[in-house]
Amino acid sequence: MLIATIIIILGLVVVSIWERGRQKRERWAESAPQEPEARPSPISEAIVEFVGVSGGIYLALIALVNFLKLNVPQQAKVLSVEFDPIAAIAIFLGIIQPFILRIRKMKI
Repeated sequence: MLIATIIIILGLVVVSIWERGRQKRERWAESAPQEPEARPSPISEAIVEFVGVSGGIYLALIALVNFLKLNVPQQAKVLSVEFDPIAAIAIFLGIIQPFILRIRKMKI
């Protein structure tokens, strides 16, 4: 069960990064440069963006918890895996962020 959970989480991260890369390719296609230039691949930029967004959310959540003086456990245990619950929330929000952007774009 533990291995299945890890595989599902990694699968969600991969799908999230793939969606970010797809969105980057769309933006690049819309703003096609006049001259060819060297730039990083959409996937590498998507990975950097995922880490940046998740890290920013984590810092914001830590600041919020400290400001509001909330009692949040340092470690949580699910299926014999211990993790930081705030980090898990930040990673989850980082995973779903590109899909929320896609939904917002479809409604506009």
